[in-house]
Amino acid sequence: MRIFVDKQGNWQPYADWQDAVVELQPDQFAFHDVDALPTERSVYIDGAFVAVEMVDEGETVDIPPIDPVAVWDAIAEQEQMIMEQQMLIEELQGNLEV
Repeated sequence: MRIFVDKQGNWQPYADWQDAVVELQPDQFAFHDVDALPTERSVYIDGAFVAVEMVDEGETVDIPPIDPVAVWDAIAEQEQMIMEQQMLIEELQGNLEV
C-alpha cells in the first residue's frame, strides 16, 4: 500500500493527484510503501508509523522551549516555497495563454 507523506510525517493514503505534488516539491513530500495502515492516530517517521499521544483535558504536558531562530528559518523557508509556487503558477498561466 502506498502513502503520501509530508516533511513532518503527516500521511494519507495515496491518491493520483499527489503525483504532481511530489514531482514539484520532492523535498517536502514523498511516497512510501507500507504493508498496512495503523488503526491509531500516527505520523510516519524514519520508515515507521509512530503513535501520536493524545492528551486528556486538564492533563499537564511538558513542552520544550521554542528556538526563535528555528522559527524564523522555517518562516523564511515557507516564504521561499510560496514565491517559487507563485512563479510556477504564473509560468503555467502564461503557457496556457499562448
